[in-house]
Amino acid sequence: MISWLIEILKNKLRQIDEYCNLREFRLKYTQVKSQLERVPPELLRQEVIGILSEKAHFNSRVSVPAPEERRILDKLHPSIRQIFEKYQYLYPVNAHTVYSREKIGPSVNAAGYMRIAWSMDYTEIVARPGKEPVYQIDGTEKSSEEYDSYPSIYHWILLEEWIACDDDFLVTDFVDFAHDA
Repeated sequence: MISWLIEILKNKLRQIDEYCNLREFRLKYTQVKSQLERVPPELLRQEVIGILSEKAHFNSRVSVPAPEERRILDKLHPSIRQIFEKYQYLYPVNAHTVYSREKIGPSVNAAGYMRIAWSMDYTEIVARPGKEPVYQIDGTEKSSEEYDSYPSIYHWILLEEWIACDDDFLVTDFVDFAHDA
C-alpha cells in the first residue's frame, strides 16, 4: 500500500519538476526573444547564412530556382527570397521546421499570407508577400494579432536553432548587443 503511494508522489514530483522546467524555459525564451527582436535583421543575416551552411545545423540542397519557382520567390521579401534562391530545401538537424522551395505557397491557416516553412507539429511559418516579418501560426489563432511574430526570417531561424541546440552561444553576441543598444 505504501509503495503505491510513494509511486504516486514520485510521479507528482516529476510533473512539478517538468512544469517548473517548462516555466523556466518559457521565461528564458521570452527574455532572449525580446532582446533579439531589438537587433536589426542585417546584423543577424551573416550569422544565419553561416549557420545554414553548417552540416551540424542543417541538411540542405543548393540549386538554382526553376522559372516557376522564381515567380513565387519574387513575391517574397528579399531577405526570405535570398535564402530560397540558394537552397532548394533546408532540414534542421535538431529542429522540426522544414524549409522547401517547392512547398512555398498560400498559407493553409491565414488568408493573405504565404507559407515559407512548416513544422512537424503542423504549424506554419508564414509571411505577407513582400514583407519581412515572419509569423508562426497553427490555425487556432482567431486573428492575426495572436500570431507569434518575428522581425525577420533571420530572427526566427536563430531562435529556433537556439531552442533546438540549447546553445546560448548562438545568441550571446546578439543579446549582448541588444542589451547595450
